[in-house]
Amino acid sequence: MFRIELLRNKLRWLTNNKKKINFKSKLLYNLYKSNKLPNNVKDRCCNFKLLEEKCLEYAKNNKKYK
Repeated sequence: MFRIELLRNKLRWLTNNKKKINFKSKLLYNLYKSNKLPNNVKDRCCNFKLLEEKCLEYAKNNKKYK
């Protein structure tokens, strides 16, 4: 029961903060792609270019997901 309530609280928080999360994620992505992030932040980020390449490769090999 506790886990269900915890998940509901997290979902509520995510729903209430959706715009802020989207804005910050797009900002991070754009700063990363334009190479304007400080190194200490960039080192902790995903390699978005590699992820996008692998996503396209996966989609190409698994056409049912296109």
